[in-house]
Amino acid sequence: MGAFKTGQRVRRMKGIALAGLALVFLWGTVAGCAQKPAATGQKIPEISEPAVQLTPEEQNTRAFEILEEILQLSDTFYRKENIPQIKVIYREIIETCPDTGVAQESFLRLILLAKEEKTDEGDAAAAQLYREFLERYPDSRLKRIIENELARE
Repeated sequence: MGAFKTGQRVRRMKGIALAGLALVFLWGTVAGCAQKPAATGQKIPEISEPAVQLTPEEQNTRAFEILEEILQLSDTFYRKENIPQIKVIYREIIETCPDTGVAQESFLRLILLAKEEKTDEGDAAAAQLYREFLERYPDSRLKRIIENELARE
């Protein structure tokens, strides 16, 4: 009986975590965080344009579906082993849902993961991601947050 209650508790905690994550991203979108990428005429080499452009509503729906995959990968004992896959999934959000606050948040998460490496390569990757972010979202409210994270040791 104890194992059953523990399983229920874990499922409930996952549901609460997912709901909280969804609220954070929804708040970012509603608060004006979601802006169209800057029109620069240049393509970012690491990010390809999706074959079919989704509507803003479809992008938001798809972004939250993809976030659930990240939550499942992060909510395991093997989180460190899942980081390469998590990075790929964040890129998928950026590629398929560029007009959402979730895409901007994905840049922040990728930068944090790069900084977490505490290597010159990680710092260089974080700086490159920031340049890509600025090219796409020059007026984003996340700009200052990212700058503060990049300034940390």
